Amino acid sequence: MPSKKKTTRPPKAKLGDVVCVTWLDAWTETTEETVEQMSDTCIVTTTGELVRLEENIVSVGPEVVDYGTTGKKFRGCTHIPRAIVKDIKVLEAR
Repeated sequence: MPSKKKTTRPPKAKLGDVVCVTWLDAWTETTEETVEQMSDTCIVTTTGELVRLEENIVSVGPEVVDYGTTGKKFRGCTHIPRAIVKDIKVLEAR
């Protein structure tokens, strides 16, 4: 009887985890091009702390600033509509 291998599922991302989010972006061509010369996709990868994970939006903070008594704040957050998110990979669970 063949042994069944257990497949491990990647951890589900939660707030505070360090994540890598892959998503499709819109873009603008900066030169004149024919339709055949235009790009098909623009894939973006954003890495940082997961600061917002909602039904319609994912927010990643690449810079975490700790002001001590006033608490932790985020600088340079990227806010990504869930509809264009391809993948969320947990790099470090916290």
